[in-house]
Amino acid sequence: MNHIGMAQKGTIMSNKILFYNGASVTFADMDDHPCISLMALSAFLKPLGYESDVLKDRHTEAELREKLQGCLAVGFSVYTGNGILRSLHMASRIRQINKDIPLVWGGYHPTLEPDQVLHSESVDYVIRGEGEYPLAELLDCLRRGVLDGVDKIAGLSFKRDGQLCHNPPRPHSDLNDFPMTDYLLYDDYLKRHKTIPFISTRGCPFDCRFCCSSAFNHLLGKRFRQLSVENIIRDVDFLVKRYAPEVIEFIDDNFLSNRELIVRFVEAYRQRGYSFRWCARARCDFFLRLDDEIVKSLHDIGLIKIDFGVESGSQRILDLVRKRSDVGKVLQAVKRSASFGLWNYCTFMNGIPGETLEEVRMSVDLRNEIMKASPNSQVEFFVFTPLPGTELLEDCQKLGFSLPERLEDYAGYHFHHFQAPWLSAKHQRVATAISWASFFDIFRGDLCKWYIRIPSRILKYVARWRFKHNAFGFAPEFLIANAFYAAKALKHEKAYAKP
Repeated sequence: MNHIGMAQKGTIMSNKILFYNGASVTFADMDDHPCISLMALSAFLKPLGYESDVLKDRHTEAELREKLQGCLAVGFSVYTGNGILRSLHMASRIRQINKDIPLVWGGYHPTLEPDQVLHSESVDYVIRGEGEYPLAELLDCLRRGVLDGVDKIAGLSFKRDGQLCHNPPRPHSDLNDFPMTDYLLYDDYLKRHKTIPFISTRGCPFDCRFCCSSAFNHLLGKRFRQLSVENIIRDVDFLVKRYAPEVIEFIDDNFLSNRELIVRFVEAYRQRGYSFRWCARARCDFFLRLDDEIVKSLHDIGLIKIDFGVESGSQRILDLVRKRSDVGKVLQAVKRSASFGLWNYCTFMNGIPGETLEEVRMSVDLRNEIMKASPNSQVEFFVFTPLPGTELLEDCQKLGFSLPERLEDYAGYHFHHFQAPWLSAKHQRVATAISWASFFDIFRGDLCKWYIRIPSRILKYVARWRFKHNAFGFAPEFLIANAFYAAKALKHEKAYAKP
């Protein structure tokens, strides 16, 4: 597609940009779910004179047509999973209304699989890595109708005369040079909800073999970066004054890793008289390094929950995936959390290549120990799902696995549902049953309609009995739940095959 045809060379065009959140979804409505990546892009573009808004699946054709009037481009934030299908569907709807609007994809999946994404007729440009500068430079080219300049945009991939072109990667930026996140992009949602997500970092200092952050580090040379305390407080001040949240979720992977930052955050919380509660994520070993005074102060200023990525109850598996952690420290961290009145959300993965059924039982046993030590905590299991660019994907490929060749084939690519060809039939059944049992164990059925509330309550009791007795050799009720999800994924695939 030749987007120069949209305007004469040198003519300044529209400043209207639309965004679409291509997150994966199983049962939830993602239309209003805030996407921090899109809010960050919107914040960067506003001072440059651009206006941004969000596209939603529920838009009627008339509403979508009106939204697209005068639109310069549409940006998609896309993760590996069935959200790809939603993104393709929205792209197809846009194409039917106006085939000349450039469609720009970014996020983890386009960054790590740019060729696959660009082969789709629903994609014109891919931004690899951080999107602020590449998107702004691309939009400037589009506004002026001068596309020769796209060759010079670091981090951009595109199609030209049937060929895929990949410009060199862009060096990472200092987060403190970026403007405050544009929360107004999801203003209506944030006003209605009392729990607000917040992130102050990008990247990760570790190199776990299953993680996309490690793939980013390897591919783009990007590492862990964090906002200054001053900028964290700037953002939190805005959230408190505009939305009065009851809870702020710090979704950084390692917010509690910097002792100096923690101390200064505690001081700022107290000085400003904040009253919100908050949640954070941490590694078990990092949490155990914090002295008692710090942990007590965190609880005193409203910290209620810490998320731990446990991954496995087997030290051999932790070493295999290069988690760089000690399984013995998991229970220590949970017990210490409970002693300060904190609870935990812990995540595990079953089905990693080379894992044995005995190691699956070890993970369930560790889960039971966690729940004994901290009954208010939650533990969720997932079926290991190989992601693009990761080292464990290479292990899976040696065992005969291949990633989907087409974007359309990601409908059922989900962490509860993934079918691993390297697992025996029994191992797959057990891993799948445990995954869904953990889902229903923590599922808030009381927030749903009665016809969902009743069966979910029954499955919650069944799940807890099975975990208590580690009885997953034959668990047909959870395999039925998985079959229900698989059917829903297939239904989505058919529904999104055509707009």
